Amino acid sequence: WSAVLAARLFNKPLLVRSGYPLSLNARLEGRLKYYLARLIEGLAFRFANRIVVATDYERSVYVKRSAAPIAVIPNYADTDRFRPDSFAPASGRSLKVLFVGRLSPEKNLDLLIRAMSGMTDLRLILVGDGEERSRLMELARSEGVAAQFVGVVKNEELPKFFAEADIFA
Repeated sequence: WSAVLAARLFNKPLLVRSGYPLSLNARLEGRLKYYLARLIEGLAFRFANRIVVATDYERSVYVKRSAAPIAVIPNYADTDRFRPDSFAPASGRSLKVLFVGRLSPEKNLDLLIRAMSGMTDLRLILVGDGEERSRLMELARSEGVAAQFVGVVKNEELPKFFAEADIFA
């Protein structure tokens, strides 16, 4: 909403970039958060001069709520930087399951940890940080999941994690 206010105050165009509808996550957290999220989205969409989203699904959600042109610009990976060291399957070691992102409720990482319970041939590597970190660490301990919580890393370090991973979550 601060961007809406700034655009109006300074008579500048407003570009809204959305990765995922805030209200879809907020509806899981109660009515008040859901309605506040809808209000914020509504203001942003009403005053947007252009909206940029990553998927056709997001476009289908937002096209109903805004008259602004909506561009779909998919997220991508630089395949020169992010490529495996080899395509050979791991032998004699645990398979590495990699997650990179925010450790937040909408990522459903608790389901991933529970699904990995009892799978001693898997090792979970979580790169990132967030409000769920301590809860997920405790859950991994209680479920007996071999999990490494790396924390935030520099962007230039990410290719190493992806290259060493066997499975992406």
